[in-house]
Amino acid sequence: MQKQGFTNEELVSILQSLKSEGVSSFNQSTVKADVYNKVTSYEMTSKKPVLLSFNKYINFFKPVMAFLAVTLLGYGGFQMAANISPLSPMYALRERADKISLSILPENKKIEKQFDIANDKLAAIKQDNVSDEQIAKISESIKQDLNQISNDIQNIKDPKKVLAMSKSLEDNTTALRNETNLSPTVTTGNTLPSDIKDTIKQTTGEILAVIFNAEEKSDNCSKYVEEKITALTVNPDMTVFNPTKYSEIVSLLKDAKNKITNNDCLGALASLDIVESYKLNVVINPSDLITTEPVSK
Repeated sequence: MQKQGFTNEELVSILQSLKSEGVSSFNQSTVKADVYNKVTSYEMTSKKPVLLSFNKYINFFKPVMAFLAVTLLGYGGFQMAANISPLSPMYALRERADKISLSILPENKKIEKQFDIANDKLAAIKQDNVSDEQIAKISESIKQDLNQISNDIQNIKDPKKVLAMSKSLEDNTTALRNETNLSPTVTTGNTLPSDIKDTIKQTTGEILAVIFNAEEKSDNCSKYVEEKITALTVNPDMTVFNPTKYSEIVSLLKDAKNKITNNDCLGALASLDIVESYKLNVVINPSDLITTEPVSK
C-alpha cells in the first residue's frame, strides 16, 4: 500500500528544489539576532516539525495528566514525597511521584528536575553514617540518572532549544563538576566514590559539548545549512533513506525550505539534521557483483 502523501518522485523533486533554493540570502546578523532574542523567549513546548508526532498532542494531555496525578496522590502527597531522603526506606514513594512529574513537565523543566534528583542522591551518599550497601545502591542509581540526563540533552535536535537552556545547563554542569574537585578537608561527610566522579566528568563533558556544538552552529549556520543541502542533493536519485521515514522526510524538507525562506537558519538546520540521520549508507562490495566470464571459443 502506498504511503499517504508521499511518492519517490516528490522526494526527489523536493531535494532538487532545495538545492536550487540556495542559502546566500541568509543575513548572518539577522540570524544571530533571532537566535539570541529567543534565548530568553523561546517557547519550549513549540511543535517539532515531525509529521504525526505525538508531541503535536502532548500539550493537550499534560494538563489532564497533571490533574489526574494530583487527584490520585493529592498536592500534599506530592509535597511530602518530594522531601523523602534517598536514604529512607520510603524513597520508592518519592520515585513514583518524581516519575509522574517528569512525564508531565516541559523539556527544560524536566531536565532541571533530573539534575535536582541526581544532586539529592549525591548529597545523601556524602552524609555521615551511610552504609557501604547504601552507597553502592544509590551510586548505581546516580550513574543511571546522569546517563539519562546526558542522553536527553544530546537528543535535543534544535540548536535554539539548547541555546535557550544553555545558562541553566552550564550552571548545573559547573555545580556537578565542582563535586569532583572537593577534597576530604572541605566535605562534611563521605567523599564521592571514584566511579561516580568518573561518570560526572563524562556527563558534564558530553553536556558542554552539546552546548558548544549549538553555539558553533549559531555562529556558522549558513555554512552548515549549505553543507547539509549539498550532502543531501549531490545526487537525489541515488540518495537512499529509511523507507519507514519517507513521509516524515518530505514534511521535514518542506519545513526546511519554509524556514530558509523566512531566514530561520537554525530551524532549517535542525530539520535537515533529522533528514540526514535517516539516510542509509548502501555499500556494494565487489564480491557481491555478478560477473560473466567471456565464453572461450
